[in-house]
Amino acid sequence: MVAGFLGAPAKADNANPPKILDLIQVTQGPYKPGDLVTYKIVFSGGNPGLKSGEISFPNVGDYDFRESRPVNDVFGNGLISFALPAINPGTYGPIRARIQDKTELNSTWLAPSLLSVGPLSFIVSDYIFKPIKGGEIIPSSLLTHTLDLKMIPKNPKIGDMFELPNYSSVNAPIYYGVSGDSSSICKVISKYEYPHLPGGQLQILNNGLCKLSVSADVGRRASYSQPEIISLAPRQGSLLTLQVGVEKISSSKKTITCIKGKLTKKVTGTSPKCPTGYKKA
Repeated sequence: MVAGFLGAPAKADNANPPKILDLIQVTQGPYKPGDLVTYKIVFSGGNPGLKSGEISFPNVGDYDFRESRPVNDVFGNGLISFALPAINPGTYGPIRARIQDKTELNSTWLAPSLLSVGPLSFIVSDYIFKPIKGGEIIPSSLLTHTLDLKMIPKNPKIGDMFELPNYSSVNAPIYYGVSGDSSSICKVISKYEYPHLPGGQLQILNNGLCKLSVSADVGRRASYSQPEIISLAPRQGSLLTLQVGVEKISSSKKTITCIKGKLTKKVTGTSPKCPTGYKKA
């Protein structure tokens, strides 16, 4: 095999490896669930560029950026953003950050101590639908809230656009999507492809059946149920079904009862008729 025939991987620049210089909280709290949280990893080196990076937050989650995802003004090349999940009110902060360049050289940053207070910590404010704390018993009956989607007709038209609410009646963040088999009929447009934020716009693309999925982030140990959806369109649980254009009406079968003396027969068909000697009951 000729060296480089299939394309050789990038060579590590050991003289200029990636190095984390600082970690900065770009957005500022206090936050509530669904808010955009952005941190920036300030780095040097890393030729020919970064492949990935991640930041770990105890009791919040691990968040990353990857070369394969689209770069925007809040994500990529050192910027890491996420929608704050439904976690208990309190103070949180990062304990670890890591970057890797395209040659797989790494650099890691570790918090010098628990960041209970400081420029990298953030506050989650109190809110209505907060989850049940660990050690507390989850109630057998969850509290309820609503989501008003009456602005979407059950028979929208091609080209229609609808603003989707960011929050439910108790300010729980709402996330939307479309099922795979209706992705050519409609789509949800978000402010960013990544990170996925609450709300967005529903755009109608073609005739057919649009299936809009609705999900509230109410936390892992939820005290509230998924929202009760108020809509004009039919729904099954958290799935809203919209018919775009004229629905193809298939011939439906019906059943009739036929009698002959003490005998009874049921006949099923698109245009059922009683057999000779029988009459319709």
